[in-house]
Amino acid sequence: MKYTILSEKEIKMTLIHLPEWQYLPDIPALYAEFVFPAFLQTIDFMQKAAPFIDTFNHHPEWTNVYNKLKITLYTHDVQAITTLDVELAQHLSQLYKNV
Repeated sequence: MKYTILSEKEIKMTLIHLPEWQYLPDIPALYAEFVFPAFLQTIDFMQKAAPFIDTFNHHPEWTNVYNKLKITLYTHDVQAITTLDVELAQHLSQLYKNV
């Protein structure tokens, strides 16, 4: 899958349209915490996201504790934030808005 490494400026410009996400420059990564009404809704979200993630073949680092899902995105191959991360963040944000 082809991707482009993003500059810090490009990342910050992209995040204007993704308010759920923040830039962690020390990693570097995109990070979000999604909060749901309860545990089952959190797991349901993860199950709904999984087919796209698997087809997209770009897997997030995510953990959940009860009703919180913490997601970290970066492209491991290049240790940078790429267009793949942004596309996955967009998809996850849209899915979260529709919960």
